[in-house]
Amino acid sequence: MIERRGNMFTDYNTDDNYLITTNAVIIGENRLVMGAGVALEAKNRFNKIDRVFGNYINQLFGDWPRDTYPHYGCLPKVYKNIGMFQTKYHWRDPSPIDLIKFSTDMLNNYVYKHPGEVFHLPFPGINNGRLSPGRVYPIIMGLPDTIIVWRLQ
Repeated sequence: MIERRGNMFTDYNTDDNYLITTNAVIIGENRLVMGAGVALEAKNRFNKIDRVFGNYINQLFGDWPRDTYPHYGCLPKVYKNIGMFQTKYHWRDPSPIDLIKFSTDMLNNYVYKHPGEVFHLPFPGINNGRLSPGRVYPIIMGLPDTIIVWRLQ
């Protein structure tokens, strides 16, 4: 993995792939809650991406009980070159470290099968996820150099 500081959308180009850290809460009209951090920036930047993501989750899981939240992990390229990297079940809760590990493992498996594809990923689970970088770093440090992990500070 390559670490960078700043906003990953500053260098946005359509040749690379981008992963948005997400949760699993779907609200009216099948919209994924994207109300803070990189998720909010993506929602503001890409028209109706919250509906695209919400519909995709609904297609994967069908009619699941709305008082539970699906475990989808990492889904690259859901909307053009933009995918989801699940860090939470409910947006209001802290990020579970086991979910970040699950999503990271899925990303690793995808990249192994698609060598050479570049992905930009916000450092998962910190900020709104309320985990320390030191807690998450051991999980993501093994990602290959085609993954660029961004930190705002």
